[in-house]
Amino acid sequence: MYSFRILTFAPLCGSVTALQYTLWDSEGCHGFNDLRRSVSTETDGCHVRGDVLVDLELEGRGGLKEQAISASTDGPNDAFEILVFFSTEDCFPENRIENAAMDEGCSSEMDVWDKAKEYKSWAVWNLCEGNSTCDF
Repeated sequence: MYSFRILTFAPLCGSVTALQYTLWDSEGCHGFNDLRRSVSTETDGCHVRGDVLVDLELEGRGGLKEQAISASTDGPNDAFEILVFFSTEDCFPENRIENAAMDEGCSSEMDVWDKAKEYKSWAVWNLCEGNSTCDF
C-alpha cells in the first residue's frame, strides 16, 4: 500500500514546472555579485524589483542593487516558462515591456535591454497555460 501511494504521487511531481533564476548586482550576470538564487513559477505571481534588497539588508548584505536577472530551465517541462519584464510594479499584461522576455541567459543580453533595464517588476509566464496540446 505504501509503495502504491508513492507511485501515484510521482507523476504529479513530474508535471511541476519552474524557471530557475538568479538576481545580480551586475549587468553581466557573472562573478560573485549574485544576490539571490531561486526558482519561480507562474503561480508565484509578480516580483517587484528591489524586494530582495530588504532581505539582504536584514542578512547584513546591504548596499547592493538588483541590476540584472539570469534564468535557466531545468527540464523539458520548463521549456514553456518565460520570464517577462514590466514597466510598473504591478505586472499587469498591458504594462509588459515589448519583447522583453527570456527563458535563459542574462537579461542584459536581450536585444531590448536598453529599454528594459529600468524594469520595475517581473513574473514567470507559462506559454502553454490552458493549452493541453501546446507544442512549440
